Amino acid sequence: MGTVSKISVEQIQEVLREKVERTLLHSQHIVTDTNTFIDSEVQKKIKEIDEEEDLLKSQIERNYEQVLEHIEKEVQGVLKRKELSIDEKSLEFKQLRKQFLELRLIRNTWKKELLNESGKNIEDIRKEIFQKFSI
Repeated sequence: MGTVSKISVEQIQEVLREKVERTLLHSQHIVTDTNTFIDSEVQKKIKEIDEEEDLLKSQIERNYEQVLEHIEKEVQGVLKRKELSIDEKSLEFKQLRKQFLELRLIRNTWKKELLNESGKNIEDIRKEIFQKFSI
C-alpha cells in the first residue's frame, strides 16, 4: 500500500465519473433482469422503484444527517480504495457527498425511463449527468 495523497479536482471528477458509470450499470441490470415483454411485470418493477424512491426521500426528510453519514462512508470507502484523502470539512468533500446522494435519487428516474422505453438510452443519460455535474 502506498502513501495516501491529497485529492485534486481532476481526481474528484474521476471518482464521480466512476460512480456515475456504476450507477448506470446498476440501472441497466435492473432493466435487464425485468421481464419487459410483459407489461404487468414492468409496472410491478416501476412500483418497486417508486417505493424505493419514496423511502429514500422520506429518510432524507426525517433524518438528513443520518443519510449524509451513510453517503460519507460510501465516499470515504471509494477514496480509501484509491488511496486518496480529502478534508471531510472541505467544500469539495461536501459537494462530492451531495453528488453521490443526488445520483441515488436520479438513478430511480433512470431505471423508470429505461423500463418505460422513454426513448432515452444510457448514452443520453450519461451525457445529461456529466453535463449536470460538469465532468
